Amino acid sequence: MINLNTISGLNQGGSYEKKTIKLEYFLDPKILYDKREHKIVLKFLQEIVDKSKSLGIKINIDKSYINLNPINIENENVFELHVRDIVKTCKNPVLIILEKENLDKYYDKLKKIFGGRNSTPTQFVDLDTIKRSDGKGKEAIFLNILLGIYCKSGIQPWVLANNLSADCYIGLDVCRENNMSTAGLIQVVGKDGRVLKSKTVSSNQNGEKIEVKLLKEVVFEAIGAYKDTYNRELKHIVFHRDGINREDLEKLKEITDDLNIKFDYIEVTKNINRRMAMLEKSAENYNCEKENKKWITEIGMCFEKENEAYLITTNPHGKMGMARPLRIKKVYGKQPMEYIIEDIYKLSFMHIGSIMKSRLPITTHYADLSSIYSHRDFMPKNIDTNILHFI
Repeated sequence: MINLNTISGLNQGGSYEKKTIKLEYFLDPKILYDKREHKIVLKFLQEIVDKSKSLGIKINIDKSYINLNPINIENENVFELHVRDIVKTCKNPVLIILEKENLDKYYDKLKKIFGGRNSTPTQFVDLDTIKRSDGKGKEAIFLNILLGIYCKSGIQPWVLANNLSADCYIGLDVCRENNMSTAGLIQVVGKDGRVLKSKTVSSNQNGEKIEVKLLKEVVFEAIGAYKDTYNRELKHIVFHRDGINREDLEKLKEITDDLNIKFDYIEVTKNINRRMAMLEKSAENYNCEKENKKWITEIGMCFEKENEAYLITTNPHGKMGMARPLRIKKVYGKQPMEYIIEDIYKLSFMHIGSIMKSRLPITTHYADLSSIYSHRDFMPKNIDTNILHFI
């Protein structure tokens, strides 16, 4: 089923992939031993399971919590020690439900213990959100939580109706925090927009440059992931680089030539000092005084000149004024700019962790998120999977 609206598309057609998944539960001790709030959470969990079933994804209904024994959540050191012991038994993604105060307090610590130390994906929900889910925003709240769970379970809830112009897309980003650089994870995306692989290439980098040996490894990983998914040989790769290219493209060309693979290298820059708008198309607007002319900005607007373009991928609220476009620059390759722009626009609809589309294509958006999560030790040091810990 083809649908441009995430909510209606999921509700009408369900998830693209239909699976049965296992989920474990970690509850805030304050909730676990408060009968009223525990009852609210139990009702919520059953409704989440029922909603997921209607989308074609069955979640185990066994509400066996991994923290049944009393835990002192007031004392940070005691709490962390207990959690380190509990997480050893986890074999599946964990839905963590905490009171808002404790979520703010322990989010980073729990992400490091579950994800960074024990490779266990986690989805967080605070009690206030659960209580709000009885209101008119229930549908959006449930879908966002479920999409987060699906990402942590390696499920692709939707794909593009029409294939992109190349076989495979690779998102590259270097995270810089506290004057340190890491390559983080490389995102490999298939021709229908699905995430084929998140691959750890975390290591200290020379500034913003990603070493050629790592790019070579990524190419090999992409070839394997593409063959496994589509059962055909990969012939064309497009690299999306978050920011300005600093890689040795001649070396990369040598690698791809040896493997008989075409490649294009595209810069996608999100933070630029530009705004875009155009005159509203009407005779009245064209003929009026300059100061009275009406300007509009809308999603999909694009300005292209030679190997560079500016693209608006969001529909800003009226109070925000003119939209901030992405700058797209073809650094290397023969792909027509029209195809490059269209692919980036389509990939901005493939953020499968939320009902809201992203401003960036998922190639660079996910590379950006994953490199930050990796740098903060929120994820395993070594990942080779389609599970998205960083959503």
